Amino acid sequence: MIQRRAWMTGVATLLMVGPLLGACASKGPDNRFVSSPQPVTALVFQLGAIEIADETGPNAAGSVAVEGFSTPPQRALLDWAAAHLQADGGQPGIVRFRATEAKAERVELERTPGVSGWFTRDQAERVVLTLGGHIEARGSDGRLIASATARTEAHRSFVEKISPADRRRGLDLLMKDALQSFGDQLESQVRAEMPNLLR
Repeated sequence: MIQRRAWMTGVATLLMVGPLLGACASKGPDNRFVSSPQPVTALVFQLGAIEIADETGPNAAGSVAVEGFSTPPQRALLDWAAAHLQADGGQPGIVRFRATEAKAERVELERTPGVSGWFTRDQAERVVLTLGGHIEARGSDGRLIASATARTEAHRSFVEKISPADRRRGLDLLMKDALQSFGDQLESQVRAEMPNLLR
């Protein structure tokens, strides 16, 4: 009777602890829940204003362009700039950011041929996402004070017969990684080239 009671107590404990373990498993490597939004770290310039322009042009489209992102690459890059670049008006002048490249291209991958192909689920496509931008600070007289450029390329592969929802999630994760890489590069360049213009 004592052994049976101990066994039932152990089962009850596992039932209580199970959901907690599941919650822990859904956390990212930095111990935050993966679904929680990442904080926005802004670059604040001691200049009068920020201008943001889209100069991606036709390189954002084409026969191999990829659709399915929750936010198209051009819009995502411009939204990133609007959220991360700020001016506090401390000095006369302006900061101009130009989105120069925002494209996603699809590369078909080789499939397993013959009979063995019936029993495999191959990687069917690779999506390559490229983001580029240029930032410059100009005085009130239009004189160029300093500039910086960043460009990043990220890719992700998708298996064949993937559901549209899973593919969209994968594309959005690809976009998140590319924007993070682009932001890190641009911030590094800005801090190196125009440190006296940052707050």
